[in-house]
Amino acid sequence: MQTKLLSFILGIAMMQAAFADVLIDVRSPEEYARSHIKNAVLMPVDTVKNSITAVAPDKAETVYIYCRSGNRAENARKTLLSMGYTDVKNLGGLEDARVFLQKHPKTAAAIRKPK
Repeated sequence: MQTKLLSFILGIAMMQAAFADVLIDVRSPEEYARSHIKNAVLMPVDTVKNSITAVAPDKAETVYIYCRSGNRAENARKTLLSMGYTDVKNLGGLEDARVFLQKHPKTAAAIRKPK
């Protein structure tokens, strides 16, 4: 009985990890160090193309991106779409992203912790 329960719990955890979303901060390391959203992965915009598969290998998973004003996030979004990612969302600037995640607690809860 305990083995079945443990298997069930592990299965749920694996499914949650597989369907978790990714939050990427495309600002500079200095900007990230000053302030960032919990569980955001630092990936400066000029590194997105070569770094994304380490944190989002599944091109169908949801990727949320933010920066300072939304411009770098939009550049990163376009890069990811050109690479075949299908669900990429530009949250705009840091404060816009915070507001979005506060208004959408289920989305905030689905953001997985960086590895």
